[in-house]
Amino acid sequence: MRNYLPKLKSLMLAMALFMGAAIGVNAQNRTISGTVLDASLGDPVPGATVLVKGTTRGTATDLDGKFTLPLQAGDQVLVISFVGYLTQEVEIGNQSTITINLQEDIQSLQEAVVIGYGSQDKKEITSAVVGVKPDDFNRGNVSNPTQLLQGKVAGLSITRPGGNPNAGFNIRLRGLSTFGANSSPLIVLDGVIGASLENVDPNDIQSIDVLKDGSAAAIYGARGSSGVILITTTKQGKKEGVTNVTINTFGTMDRAANLIPILSPEEFVARGGTDFGARTDWREELISDAFSYTTNASVSGSFGNTSYMGSVNYRNNNGIVDGVGNERLNTRLNLSQGALNNRLRFNINLSFTNVDSESINDAAFRYATIYNPTAPIFAENTQDNRDFGGYFQRDLFDFFNPVALARQQKFVGETKTALTSYKVEFDILPNLTLSAQYSQDRRNTLSGGFWSLNDFQVGIGSQGSAERNTFDRSQRIFESTLRYETDLSDKLNMTLLGGVGTQFTTNQGFNARVRQFLFDSGWNNLGAGAIRLGNNTNVSSFANQDQLNSAFGRANFNWDNTFFVSASVRAETYSGFG
Repeated sequence: MRNYLPKLKSLMLAMALFMGAAIGVNAQNRTISGTVLDASLGDPVPGATVLVKGTTRGTATDLDGKFTLPLQAGDQVLVISFVGYLTQEVEIGNQSTITINLQEDIQSLQEAVVIGYGSQDKKEITSAVVGVKPDDFNRGNVSNPTQLLQGKVAGLSITRPGGNPNAGFNIRLRGLSTFGANSSPLIVLDGVIGASLENVDPNDIQSIDVLKDGSAAAIYGARGSSGVILITTTKQGKKEGVTNVTINTFGTMDRAANLIPILSPEEFVARGGTDFGARTDWREELISDAFSYTTNASVSGSFGNTSYMGSVNYRNNNGIVDGVGNERLNTRLNLSQGALNNRLRFNINLSFTNVDSESINDAAFRYATIYNPTAPIFAENTQDNRDFGGYFQRDLFDFFNPVALARQQKFVGETKTALTSYKVEFDILPNLTLSAQYSQDRRNTLSGGFWSLNDFQVGIGSQGSAERNTFDRSQRIFESTLRYETDLSDKLNMTLLGGVGTQFTTNQGFNARVRQFLFDSGWNNLGAGAIRLGNNTNVSSFANQDQLNSAFGRANFNWDNTFFVSASVRAETYSGFG
């Protein structure tokens, strides 16, 4: 018997381990099923999102409102959400089946959403429209209004390849939706069609609404084929006699990370590379931690029938590549005035922006990745010092010293924008409103480029080169609308909107580039360049003007707050088509 005890203990231990493993497997393979219903109607809610709290694991309900979700050890709470309903959290416990009754979010359904030439309650929207409020905006060093929306709107992609603070953002809604034309959504700022995002600072934005599908964007015609982004900036005072003053400032630090792996000097030489005796980390020579900061001051309030908001925003954005950055100053004034018992309303929006930018040749960072890590920054040979300004260079095709490229070429730009908008509304009858809006959007850009006499890429062959460019754009828009709302019966409400508009756009510019300088005078003295014809020279100018005329309309029908119908149409003529 004594001989069997060790074997019996081993057998019992193995059985215990097997049962424990089985229990563990069973816990990991556990699933929960359920049904999501409308609390008031008892109808299933298809397409509701069911997530395990604190994770990204989840599923969506089917047409019958049912779902099945695998669980893992430690899963305790389910989070159920759907547009128009309050988000609900449910304890899982030991349940294997569950029924969730979602309550309608009445406040959310009554929120006003801007749809173009007006607004509607969210519950009345019949097309794909997404409204984003300040509480939902992204935080941090946001220099462009579209950054507020990154990750907030399904199907809206906002990217800026390379991270250059002077580069624009690529905005795509539903992917590439057109060929050979502008594939970015149409921007409408305070009712001004086609306004530049440079006219608004992110701190001044009250709401952003995105018209995602053709039905929603149809009121803007062909220009809305890639979607429409509506930006509203009226952060005016609401409480009588109260003045609100806000001052805020913050700073951010950018640091390069996840750089492409490159060979060390020893690895480079071991693989047959020429050893020039130095040990240079070219990327470290170009990049450094970049500190950026923002300061904003605003004042808003109201008195009588007048409300106002004024703001000043200053931004200093620096890139991680030395010599790349910009300074931006934006000022804004919004005024609203009511008269004749508020039947007559005036709105004035004024915005002015100055941007000063500085950049280097973008290729410098590419060369820093592929350049010989044993090469020195500066040459010891006297002849080389004279030829290349003291920098080490090799006479190879498309192969330039990155530091020399960054320091011997320079590019600057100065952009001034001004957006002025004047709008008047008059209630002819309590349910009949006439409005007219005139706006002017101006953009003036002055830029310069400089290639030193010692620049190996361009300057040596040209004996120095410099250029100056100007571009001026002026857009004038006049639009007028008539809105009529009436109840056709106790349950049927109708809203009609009709309007006309005309838009004049003028573009003009000038460019001059010369070469062969006696010394590096830059773009401020183009007359010092002896040669004004041939390679690396240019003289050009242009001017054009076009006109776009529009007529548009929309009809909305609401049957007992249950059934909604909306139809939009726009017809346009454009002088650019001949």
